[in-house]
Amino acid sequence: MKIEIINLEGIHNREIKGLEAIAKVFPKEWLAYASLELLREQRGSREFDLVIVTFDRILAVEIKDWNGELKSNGNEWVVNGKSRGKSPVLVIDKKAKILLSELKRISKVKDLNQVPVEGLVVLTGSSDKQHLESKEKKSVFSLNEFLELHKDNHYRKIFQNIINRNLCENKDTFNQFFSNKHFFKPQEQTYQNHKIVGEPIYTHPTQLYSEYEAQDIISNTKALLRLWELYRLPIDQNTQEARREIVEREARVLAHLKQVQSKLFENRVIVEQKSYEATDIIAEKYVEIYDLPINQDRLSQFVHKTHLTSEERISLIKFMLSHFADIHEVNIAHRDLGIDCIWANPSKVSFSGFMSATLPNANTIRERLDILRSNRNQLPEHALDISGTDPFRQDVFSLGVASHIIAFSELPTQDEGIPQWHKKETFQQYDSWFETALSWEPSARYANAREMSDAFNDISGNEPERIDVSSLIGRYKTSEVVMIKYTSTEQLKYPPPALVYKSSTNNVPVLVKSWSVQNIGEITQGLELYNFLHSVEKLSR
Repeated sequence: MKIEIINLEGIHNREIKGLEAIAKVFPKEWLAYASLELLREQRGSREFDLVIVTFDRILAVEIKDWNGELKSNGNEWVVNGKSRGKSPVLVIDKKAKILLSELKRISKVKDLNQVPVEGLVVLTGSSDKQHLESKEKKSVFSLNEFLELHKDNHYRKIFQNIINRNLCENKDTFNQFFSNKHFFKPQEQTYQNHKIVGEPIYTHPTQLYSEYEAQDIISNTKALLRLWELYRLPIDQNTQEARREIVEREARVLAHLKQVQSKLFENRVIVEQKSYEATDIIAEKYVEIYDLPINQDRLSQFVHKTHLTSEERISLIKFMLSHFADIHEVNIAHRDLGIDCIWANPSKVSFSGFMSATLPNANTIRERLDILRSNRNQLPEHALDISGTDPFRQDVFSLGVASHIIAFSELPTQDEGIPQWHKKETFQQYDSWFETALSWEPSARYANAREMSDAFNDISGNEPERIDVSSLIGRYKTSEVVMIKYTSTEQLKYPPPALVYKSSTNNVPVLVKSWSVQNIGEITQGLELYNFLHSVEKLSR
């Protein structure tokens, strides 16, 4: 059976396995259409993974490539204890009814309004229907069960009221209907309930992956989406084992970091993976979803759109080095730390892109580093084949480049593509520090980020970072009288700096914490309040 794919880009990775098997087995006379979206003016659109025209009826098919224990919980389905939303049986049944009503537009097919449109769910992963409601099971098939429909006796056992007719002789009419742009449009590609917004914000030099801003189609929250195109891997590295090692590396690194250095996540220093879908097969296109840092830009963008004072530049470098020292202290090195992996605002720095990182007590990915490395920073030891380096000294050089951008709003000058330190008219007290950090001789650099951070603090002094973040905190201010909106049931703490008490809203107990604007000048000189509000905002998403 040939499947007419309305939009090749709209095909999800999870659907490919099922579609290929169905096309191979089903009768060649049957008609099939994949990846389409039915347009309904002022009533919303409906997406269809697959529509099949058999000899006597039409099948609307929802494909779910899920793995793990599948259960019903009322009107929703749950996989491995995690809700997957409304029951696909209910969803596809409604879609089938809508499709039937729209098919009435086809006047050339005799008695089409009497043709059954069946809504079916096909499970192509390891999940099965064992624990589903009995009334749902009749509409749910494993892939192998569904493929049995090509056998006439099995088909007649599953479907009732078989009518001996030949709908497929109306091939041209059905083709015109399903390709009519007034009725259908190509299905928009989504990944784990996220759609891509705009052009890539970063693309790997070999186009192995691209990163995009994405939007959750349910909550409308933003995320960072990384789309791997694994068919670009060299042939000898394009195995299932290699693919899995590559795409799951960062998740493993972050899991280890969270276990041994949890404060990095509490302080939102690490860009954290937002969602993960386990899959038995790593397809040629693979997606990861990460939290998009709130009110932070990639360092490459930030320095060109923000005016910073000298004190703010020094403080931002101190934040960056201190946080990265915490990473190095647990024996993890990034190994590919470019300015597109560093996110910043005037008071905060975060890091992403750990797919090339070292991981203690784990298999090395050294043989894949040349493939993964983005060359965001051309390191002297790589370009000139200099020995005596290690991952931590490589990170030091990259942190030196990032510090140069923060201090001087520009990349270091380059010699044959390699960043090189040249003295500047400003921040002259840091000349020797930059010279050491950006040394082309690895052994002459600081040994790690902690040593680098300590050396920087020796020059700048160890006084705590004080940055005016009033403009950032201002977005959290309210003109409402908080104690009227949230009546106190028990007072826990009095200002300064904050009033803390118990209350309730909609019969739900809550804890209220408020700061008086009378103290705003004092509290906006530190980062604690902003970081707290920032974290709460992140959780509320």
